[in-house]
Amino acid sequence: MQHDRLHESLSARTSQRAESIAGVAGMDNPYERLKDLTRGQRVDAARLKEFVGELGLSADAEARLQQMTPGSYTGIASELVGHLK
Repeated sequence: MQHDRLHESLSARTSQRAESIAGVAGMDNPYERLKDLTRGQRVDAARLKEFVGELGLSADAEARLQQMTPGSYTGIASELVGHLK
């Protein structure tokens, strides 16, 4: 089914999760750290999970990032359309 294929494709894309990591408040040099992690290599879910654990974030911020999936991350979409309500 198309829905299953879409979910499988999104789940495999850790790059979408990297964007959410860069947006976490309290992280020093987020884009530089992500660039260092990803430069010249593919980053799988296990390595991304390890990276999040090494960031020294608050327990709440780390838990949110660890639970986030490419399918559940919407970035600032709700802010952008909030005025339409």
